[in-house]
Formats: sequence, C-alpha cells, structure tokens
Amino acid sequence: MGKYFKNNFYPQNFILLTTAENKYQAVDEIVNEAVLTAPEKFNGRRKSFPFELRYVPPFDKNFRELKRLQGTAAEMAGYHDEYRGYIVIDLSEYIKHELEVYFEIAVKFFYDMNEYWKFIFVVDNSNQKSALDLVSRVLFILDDVPCRVIELKQEERLTNMQYVEEICEKYKVTCSKEVQLFLQNLLEQKEYSQQIVSMLVREIAGNFDTSCVVNMELVKEYMKNQDCVIKYMMNPKQFDKFMDILEKREEKQNYAKAV
Repeated sequence: MGKYFKNNFYPQNFILLTTAENKYQAVDEIVNEAVLTAPEKFNGRRKSFPFELRYVPPFDKNFRELKRLQGTAAEMAGYHDEYRGYIVIDLSEYIKHELEVYFEIAVKFFYDMNEYWKFIFVVDNSNQKSALDLVSRVLFILDDVPCRVIELKQEERLTNMQYVEEICEKYKVTCSKEVQLFLQNLLEQKEYSQQIVSMLVREIAGNFDTSCVVNMELVKEYMKNQDCVIKYMMNPKQFDKFMDILEKREEKQNYAKAV
C-alpha cells in the first residue's frame, strides 16, 4: 500500500494545496509511486512534465493555452500517438478567476483528456479561502473524475545557497562554483521559481553524464537542446532573460579565466 495510492488505486488525479517550497518533491513522489503501481499506463519521453496555465482575461479572444498544452504533450509523446502520464499544472494564476469562461473551458478539457492524461494540479493557498474556492470549482467541473486533494505544509525556508546545494545533492549532480552562483542568481529573480531551478538540475542529471562537474557550457548546451523541458515553463520574455543571464555569467567566467 503506497503513500498516495491507497490499495494501489490508479488512475488518480491530485490537487496540491500549498505554499511549500518542497511541493515538487511531493510531485516526484506521486509520479514515482504511480509508475510503480501501474507502469503500463505511462508512455512517452517522460513520465510527467510541468505546465503553467497562464491567466487570459475573458475579453481577450486569444486564449491559446490549451493549444500550447496539446503541443507540449505531443512533443512529450515521442514516437507514441498520444502522451500518457502526469501533467503537473499550476492553476494559481486563476485564483479569484475560477468562475470565468476560460477556466471552465480548460477544466472541461482536462475532464475530456482524463482517459489519456492524469493531472497533478498545484494551487497556491497563501489566501486559503480563495484557493479553496478555486479547488471547489475544479472538483465541481471534474465531477466523477477521481481527484484527491492534499494540503502540503510549509517548511522552514532555505536560503538560495542551501536550496541549490540540496537540489544538487538530491539529483547527485556536482556543479561548478559558477553554476551554483548562476542558479542562486536565478532564485534572486522574481520571475524564476525553485521549480525551474529544480527542473533544470533534474534534467541535466537525466541528460548528461554527471560523474563529471557540471559547468556553464553544459548548462548552455542543455538550454539549446530541443528536448529542453523548462523552456515550456517560461514565457518568451522569461526565457530570453534566462538566456541573457546565462550568457553574461559565462562571459564573466571566460573573462576571469583570460585575466
């Protein structure tokens, strides 16, 4: 009997209500347990991938979030006809907007796709009442789709340096001093969450031989790789700024070596 899948019950969707920085550790635990419980339910290049449902006001006629999600899922499917696995969707931008038409369209789409995809919805509950209003709306629209709500407690917040050290240790990655400073620098920017940094380290661990030290060139190589996942976690402006920070950090490193 697992921690998340009681009596080996699968499939099941989850809603994580949390302000905790360790929420993506819980995501990993859920996905890993699901794979052990029902490995035949997964196919594609990854067992899970993240997606942020960006807020679009109802007067804006350009709601393309579901097309963006379908495109990402198609890429994650690899040589399979349809991706099967977990999609980790952050719904937090729709807090206080849960009654709007685009949110209803999105959740109804999730309902329709439940045969293929399973969902872990993440909801920031800094404002507990507003978060619960959104969760209630999700559960109402999903109706008979199994969905378990879990509230994660906030743990003592780590410093940026501590977090980088912890995440590198978790994925058994040895980063150069420059890479560590680059990751810390990202965490200092309001646009980049711990989720993005965690995913970056995790993907490097999965795509490269990490028996050697991960340097800035390796990070840059990953970011330019077509299999790069975290670019889907950012909008174009965030991605451009990310690459600009990366380039400047690398230039600074090269200059220091030359001097």
